[in-house]
Amino acid sequence: MRHQQNKVFALAIGLALSAPLWPICACAAPANGAALTGVTPAQALAAMQRDAQAIQTIQQSWGQLQAAAAAYGQLQNFANATWAGQGPVVRTEWGGVELCHNTRWDNLTFPMITGGFNIAGDAEALVYALQIVTVDFQQQYGDYLTDVVAAQSPQASVLTQNLQVLKASSQNLGNLLTTTGNQINAAMGPNTSLHPLPISNWQAGIGDAPDLAAARYIPGPNTGAPIGWTVPPTSPLARLVDVCPTGTASIPTLKLQGPVLSVAHLTISEAPAMASQLQPLMGGSHWSLPTNALGDLAGLVNSGWYNQRISLVGSLGSDLAQIARIMAPIDQPLASYNQNVQQMLQETQNAQAQAQ
Repeated sequence: MRHQQNKVFALAIGLALSAPLWPICACAAPANGAALTGVTPAQALAAMQRDAQAIQTIQQSWGQLQAAAAAYGQLQNFANATWAGQGPVVRTEWGGVELCHNTRWDNLTFPMITGGFNIAGDAEALVYALQIVTVDFQQQYGDYLTDVVAAQSPQASVLTQNLQVLKASSQNLGNLLTTTGNQINAAMGPNTSLHPLPISNWQAGIGDAPDLAAARYIPGPNTGAPIGWTVPPTSPLARLVDVCPTGTASIPTLKLQGPVLSVAHLTISEAPAMASQLQPLMGGSHWSLPTNALGDLAGLVNSGWYNQRISLVGSLGSDLAQIARIMAPIDQPLASYNQNVQQMLQETQNAQAQAQ
């Protein structure tokens, strides 16, 4: 997802869903004696197995992402000076005033923002992958069915009926994806309740999703180094002792980067034209705030730069919670479709075993 209209998660998923990439396989039982398409039954079955594994991964990851996006509504609780504003300003016993790092921002809030971009990038990649892999599965099944019917196999009738079930399930899922895409695109209209990002330099990408509900900040001792002095000390001894607050964070993550990357690679292998959409996502998420002149410490204190950080945190939390509600209706149809795919794969494997 690239910077467009400053809309983040909605834009990524909406563009992916609105792309004309969901043709429903028109495969039908071929006439007896129809020629094979150049793909052997074993090759078609192997491709179906790869696709079925990818669809299983997509279904599992989609549910995790939807739940993670819903939980990210809590990020709005971090949109304040404590978690995203400037660090403490402290006086030393030898005189002077120093500006400290905000370790809550550095160690917890900042990684959470990157995690939000990861959720968007993962969801976008999964939508593209689902459309391509689904079509390939149906085409491979059609190739396999061509050979079964041509060989007048007793399994032909059952496998043909299964194809009709899959097409109906696929059509239902495709309609829901289109509806979701339209809802997201409408949500970005003039009366949107979604928030434009206060930054322009960002790229959502594939990555792990932080478990925000389980994240914890752990305060440390007041032994940290400052950003710098806003008022110079009266004694050089002050520069030998660090008195700023410190802290660390524990942020458990949902390990989604590996699974999502695997289906992205499969998608590109099956549809090389998708590389232009997926390769930017495969580079991971990155973003940055406008450059601040850190040398001007007096100007940095209470500057609008910190307000941008607070605004960014609030925007991500609000938008992700709304997008999660739009994603939710896809959960059950996707699970049903995956169940149909796995059942068809098992019956195809059984037919292949009997044919050998």
